[in-house]
Amino acid sequence: EKGLLASNITVYILEDGKEPPVASGTAVCRAVVNGICKPSPVLAQMYVDGKPVLVHLSVVFQENALNTLMSKMKSINLRFPTTTLSQELAQQLQGPNNTVDAELRLTHNSRSYNVPLVVKPNKSGMELTSRVVYDLGPEFEDDWKNPAIGGAPGDEDTKDLSPKLDLLINGKIVGTGVMPPATWDRSTTLSDFGGLSGSLRNQVASIKSLVQLFEPNGGTKMLGTGEVEIGVGPPNIAAFWVYPYQAEDFVIGQTYDFYWTLTDVAEGTAKNFTLTAMEVDGKGDLKPTNWQTSVRETCSSGSPRKIMKYVGGRNPCMFKYTMKIPTDLANKKVALVASWLGSAPTAPHWMLSTPVQFVSGRRRL
Repeated sequence: EKGLLASNITVYILEDGKEPPVASGTAVCRAVVNGICKPSPVLAQMYVDGKPVLVHLSVVFQENALNTLMSKMKSINLRFPTTTLSQELAQQLQGPNNTVDAELRLTHNSRSYNVPLVVKPNKSGMELTSRVVYDLGPEFEDDWKNPAIGGAPGDEDTKDLSPKLDLLINGKIVGTGVMPPATWDRSTTLSDFGGLSGSLRNQVASIKSLVQLFEPNGGTKMLGTGEVEIGVGPPNIAAFWVYPYQAEDFVIGQTYDFYWTLTDVAEGTAKNFTLTAMEVDGKGDLKPTNWQTSVRETCSSGSPRKIMKYVGGRNPCMFKYTMKIPTDLANKKVALVASWLGSAPTAPHWMLSTPVQFVSGRRRL
């Protein structure tokens, strides 16, 4: 343990698994508490193509470290129940029939989660809400308990890597704030988690985080608050994309089978989905493309596709869609979104895949 605390941990990034590394950085275990290095996750900073990168590490000093790591894998989903605005911003949202072109965007670990907002007037100004549930699948819980806050004194390069919440009106950011660490010990049972039986529902907790929204570009005037609700459960009830699961190239004009699984779904269940391709820009933000299709697929537990995430021993029942990569998405970084209606209560669920590259040439493995 003394050696662990006294030494730097060097991390290398290899392209296609080949030497020499394209970047390297060091991480430090500052303390060991119950066999786990703190802070958790441990961070290593480096630069790739001139851009700052934070690598998250879980460092465990125990006889059976794997059990500890497995216990920290949780099924995560996101909701955005209420966004409260000042009167100044509320006035910008007034329109016929109380309609508004507004959305909320959470950026966490360089991935963006956008939801449309609808207006609910109240006495003090305006409240916005979204019914969308984002299913993130199995995640390392410490990434949500203790999100990496960039921009430490003398380290402005990583400021944009902090988890943040943006309010956009007509595509323009009008309010922004850094998401604080979630208060993990103040959770409540998420009783309306759609589609779960009573016994499973009792295993799911809700952690709420309130984000203060300020003027963009470093403004200090507070314009409202955004509420982020994190649903946390065991990994064996996670909904997620089985494939693609990592960065990969897919060739235009060729055909591929993509797989995903949902929470608590039985063999042979048929379900309607909307699949949408979203372009991922250089900042990780999502931009709509023209590719979208509606499908009805049937769940099967006999899929040959291997699960590359920890799911607590579960054998997931998978849905499959065969996609021919369209030419108009050539040379774009794309994330696929599967959306469907959950039950009890009925709510739209969105599930975002790992960003992949649609390329014109030969596929890179």
